[in-house]
Amino acid sequence: MDGRSFKVCLKGLRTMMRPHRAKVLVSVLIGLVRIAASLSFVWVCKALVDIATGHSDAPLSLYVGIMIGIILVQIASGLSASYWENLTLVKAQNSMRSDVFGHVLRSSWTGREEFHSADLINRLEDDIQIVVDLLCSRFPAVVITVCQLIAASVYLVRMAPKLLWLLLALMVVGVFGSKMFFKTLRTLTDAIRRRDSDVQQHMQENLLNRVLVLTLFGTERVLERLGILQKDIYDNTIKRLNYNAIARGFMSFGFTFGYGAAFIWSIIGIKDGTVTYGMMTAFLQLVGQVQRPIAELAANVPAFIHAMTSVERLMELEELPLEAEEEPVVIAEAPALNLKDVSFA
Repeated sequence: MDGRSFKVCLKGLRTMMRPHRAKVLVSVLIGLVRIAASLSFVWVCKALVDIATGHSDAPLSLYVGIMIGIILVQIASGLSASYWENLTLVKAQNSMRSDVFGHVLRSSWTGREEFHSADLINRLEDDIQIVVDLLCSRFPAVVITVCQLIAASVYLVRMAPKLLWLLLALMVVGVFGSKMFFKTLRTLTDAIRRRDSDVQQHMQENLLNRVLVLTLFGTERVLERLGILQKDIYDNTIKRLNYNAIARGFMSFGFTFGYGAAFIWSIIGIKDGTVTYGMMTAFLQLVGQVQRPIAELAANVPAFIHAMTSVERLMELEELPLEAEEEPVVIAEAPALNLKDVSFA
C-alpha cells in the first residue's frame, strides 16, 4: 500500500462514478418523490388530527382521500426505488468487474507479479462489490438523506424554530463524537481487508500444492499459520467493533434525547395552549425526519471508510502498466498441419 491520501482516493472514486452518473440521478429523483410524499403525510396527519379535535373545520373526507393518495405514492415510490437500486447494482458490478479484470489481463507480465492471484480475486469480488454499493446505493441515499434533512428542517422551523435548534444541537454532539474515530476506523479496515487477502492466498497456495505440503511441511504448520492470520483479523475486527460501538453511543444519545425533548416541548405547548394535538403529531413525526437523516449520515461514515479502502485497492490494479500493443507477426508460406479424426481422453 502506497498510502494514498484521502483526496487522491476521492478523485479515483469520482472516476469510477462517471459511467454510472445517469443511473444514480434516477435513484435520487425517485428518492425526492419519496421525500415529498413523506412530508405530505406529516402535513395530512396534522390536518386530520386538528379536524378530529375541533381545531379545524375542513372536510374530513377530503383529507382522508388525500392521505390514501399519499400512501399509494409512498408504496409505489418505495417499490420503484428498491427495484431500480437492485437493477443498478447488478449492471454496475458487472461493468466494473469486466473493466478491471480486462485491465489486469492486459497488464505487463514479468513472472514475478506484484499481486497474488488470490489477492486479485479478493479485489475483483469483494472490493468491487463494496465500491459499487457505495456508488449506486449509499451515495444516492446520502444525497436523498441530505435533501430530506433540509426539507424537514424547513418544515419544522416554520412551526417551532427553537425546537429545531435544540434537536440539531443534540445531533451535532452525536455526529462529531462519532467522527473522532474516522482515521482509526480506516486504518483498521485496511488492515482487515489485507489480512483477508493473505488468508485467501494462504489457502489457495496450500490447496494447489497439497501433496508437497503434506510431504514437507505437514498439515499442522499450515493450520497454525492460518490461525495466526485469522487471529489478526479477529483482533482488528474486535477493535473496529469497539470504536463503532462508541460512535453509535454518541448517536443514540442525540437521537433519544432529541425525541424526548420534542415530546416534552409538545406537552408544555398543549398545556399552555400554544400547541395543538395536530401540531404535536407533526412534531413527533418531524423529529424522526430530522434526526433520522443525521443518524443515517453518521452511520454511513464507517461504510464510507470501508469503501475508500476498497477504492484504493482497485486503483492499484487500474494503475498496473499494460503490455505494449504490437502488430501480429505473420510468417509467409508457413507449413500447415492438418488433423483428421483426432480424439483425446
